[in-house]
Amino acid sequence: MNRFKKSKYVIIIFVIVMLVSVLLATTHSSVVVTKLGDGISLVDKVIQKPFQWFNSMKSDLGHLTRTYDENESLKKQIYQLEVKSNEAESLKTENEQLRQLLDMKSKMQATKIIATDVIMRSPVSWKQELTLEAGRSKGVSEIC
Repeated sequence: MNRFKKSKYVIIIFVIVMLVSVLLATTHSSVVVTKLGDGISLVDKVIQKPFQWFNSMKSDLGHLTRTYDENESLKKQIYQLEVKSNEAESLKTENEQLRQLLDMKSKMQATKIIATDVIMRSPVSWKQELTLEAGRSKGVSEIC
C-alpha cells in the first residue's frame, strides 16, 4: 500500500512537470501569450475596480470636508464683515450728529453774548417788544 502512495505522488509530480514544460514551450506562441495576457488583464480589472471606487470615494470625501471647512471660514468672515459694517454705520451716524453739534456750537460762538437789563416793556405787546440797556457802543444791532 505504501508503495502505491509513493508511485501516485511520482505520477502527479511527473504530470505537473509535463504541464509546466508544455506551457513553457508554448509561451513562445503569440496566441497563447495574448490569451494569457487577456486573462490576466481581466482579473486585474476585476480586482482593481473596488480599489478605484474606494479611492474615488476617498477623494470625494476629501473635497467635501475641504468645502465644509471653507464654508465655515467664509461664514465667519461674513459675520465679521457684518459686525464691521454695523460699527461703520453707527460711527457714520454718530459722526453726523457730532458735525451737527459742532455746527450749532460754531453758530453759537459767532454770536456775542451781552448781559444787559430790560428797560421797558410795552403792556400792549408784552411778548413781542422790549427795550434793552445796551447800544451800538456794546456791539448790539437791531434785528427785525
